[in-house]
Amino acid sequence: MRELFECCKSNDVPVIIFSASGIGYEPIKLYLERENIMSDNVHIVSNRFVWGENGFAISRVEPVIHSMNKSGESIIKSDSYELIKDKKRVIVIGDNVHDAKMADGLSVDEVITYGMVNDPSQINLGKYAEAFDKIIIDGESLELVVNEIKHITT
Repeated sequence: MRELFECCKSNDVPVIIFSASGIGYEPIKLYLERENIMSDNVHIVSNRFVWGENGFAISRVEPVIHSMNKSGESIIKSDSYELIKDKKRVIVIGDNVHDAKMADGLSVDEVITYGMVNDPSQINLGKYAEAFDKIIIDGESLELVVNEIKHITT
């Protein structure tokens, strides 16, 4: 992952982490900062919480992102859209079969989708093969994606 983020940064490729996670924006940002891979080209579109004075979440910021509305239309409504509105190619990396549709609604010429399968015994690989252009299985290297980025940015 570090190589992927460094490749994107050095080639001025925006990275949008689009997450329907219930943990929200803050833990994702903290993880990226801890791993020293958070930079100006990295943006997070995720569920957000309103925090009370006691440090507990007291409500969510609308709209709530979930696997069924996680599409380009949600990105268009976010502040991160400015980063990609003029881009012609999008690379989507997801670990849920619905993630293959994350770029739907964006006005781009090409979308390349990568499905990450962490435990092939727990999912239907056929559904992933239908949904994604390419599959990365069980922690295989992201070198395939890095090479794709290098190819489209040269």
